[in-house]
Amino acid sequence: DVFHEDFEFGAIECHDPEVMEEQGPTRGRTVCTGFASRAMPFIRYDVGDVAVWDDHPCSCGRKSRVIRRIDGRAEDFILTPEGVRIMRFDYLFKDTTAIKESQVVQREPGSIEIHVVRRPAYDSRTEEQVKSKVRQWISPTLEARFVYVDEIPREPSGKLRAVKSYL
Repeated sequence: DVFHEDFEFGAIECHDPEVMEEQGPTRGRTVCTGFASRAMPFIRYDVGDVAVWDDHPCSCGRKSRVIRRIDGRAEDFILTPEGVRIMRFDYLFKDTTAIKESQVVQREPGSIEIHVVRRPAYDSRTEEQVKSKVRQWISPTLEARFVYVDEIPREPSGKLRAVKSYL
């Protein structure tokens, strides 16, 4: 199955295209403009998904652009010493109300920085609880260092990037 662009409801663009094979599909970020809502229009909204686009005509006969598949979020991942890629970390902070917001950053193999905006209830037990979850659920050998910040910078889209990798 494939997805077809429906020009009556919106326009979809492929940003940062990466050609996957000669004269074949292209992979890129999905940016959408919606025509359906007059109250809250989305104009060139980067939804954060990566899709695989195909400019070849579809066998069904429709003339609209074809999206072969949606690969998911265009997010970074950290690499554990065991070679496992991890993208989501929200479960590390689920049981605490002492952290206002956080970001996991990897600058070098084998370690991560956990950038934390603390709430007044934050203490050393909160930090140890998160470190324990890292050892238990992510990797027993991944070093986790805490960096305390007043705020976590937003991306140009205005969104908070939960995971940032510099590897």
